Amino acid sequence: MIKLVITLTRKEGTSFEEFKEYYLDEHVPIAEDITNLRKYTVAFALSPDRAEYDAVAELYFDSPGDLREGMESEAANAALEDIPNFAEPDAGFNMATEELVQVDRT
Repeated sequence: MIKLVITLTRKEGTSFEEFKEYYLDEHVPIAEDITNLRKYTVAFALSPDRAEYDAVAELYFDSPGDLREGMESEAANAALEDIPNFAEPDAGFNMATEELVQVDRT
């Protein structure tokens, strides 16, 4: 499984609550339509005032080609264009990874 990891920091002047609400109510409906997207998770900081990032998003794809195609889709472009509405576009990092699950007791 290929996973794109994206860290997010709320834009200046935005409370953590506003950031989280916008992300869930406005951004997710845009991003969930990304081509080839198999799974999409977001984790919000439990202590945002002490965390380096406010959220970590994980987008899952079956292959590097599916990731590439997904990130070239209209929905991905719309999601990228939406980021400045709630987060600092250059404050975090993105990293494509190959996820190898070592333990899963869920």
